[in-house]
Amino acid sequence: MKHIIEKYGLIPIRENANCEQIHIFINGFMSEEENNNINDWLNFINHYINSNDSIYFYKWKCGLDYTKWNNHFKINGINDVLKIIPFIFTKINPSFNIAIPLFFISEWKNARKNSLEYGIKLSKSLESFKKYKINIYSHSLGASVVKELLLNLSDNINIENVYLFGGATNSEDYFKWLAACDNIQGKLFNFYTKNDLVLTRVYKVAELGETPIGLKPINIKNLMNLHNIDVSFTVNGHFDYKKNLPTIFRNLK
Repeated sequence: MKHIIEKYGLIPIRENANCEQIHIFINGFMSEEENNNINDWLNFINHYINSNDSIYFYKWKCGLDYTKWNNHFKINGINDVLKIIPFIFTKINPSFNIAIPLFFISEWKNARKNSLEYGIKLSKSLESFKKYKINIYSHSLGASVVKELLLNLSDNINIENVYLFGGATNSEDYFKWLAACDNIQGKLFNFYTKNDLVLTRVYKVAELGETPIGLKPINIKNLMNLHNIDVSFTVNGHFDYKKNLPTIFRNLK
């Protein structure tokens, strides 16, 4: 069954008022497709999440307007965008070597700003779920939403586990990550790969050399509930995480 998401905020995919746990899925940069859906998460959901648990998708203003790229590339949809992102900053053609990076960086900075706003909004939305154990899954810039959520969490909200895949947010925010982990009852899993060309070529340029958590461990040592996991042998690129979730989670056990 195809789930179509048409509004912003916390969207119910499956609800059970009597469940013990809820699971929230958050996409990353430029995933705000016109007919956005969570089908890329569903294979994992159907096999690894208890059928009695509630499932939500969190849609936020993460950027999309790839139509502006049509002067440089033939773009028919978000999948075409994803294919060209790793090569945006290479010298393929001098005619777009400046124009596209400038547009892309503008889109990125708007989305990054929105991630902070929507992280705070999600923290307020979760006040209605105080009786549940909450698990959160995010990809790419969705990690920035999660970090901001954790930093603004009110009391008595039970964040059980957090799973960050290819996170596009700073790995060196020592005090912020320390405070974020302090608001998690269970564990924070940071999955990263050295094979991520999007974060290597694009994120580092947009963020002036800053290294994201999707490329290296979150830089806090001896924190019991923080688990940095290198999945380079399984994940070959930024958009390889979701199709490999069954393998990633099998290896956690």
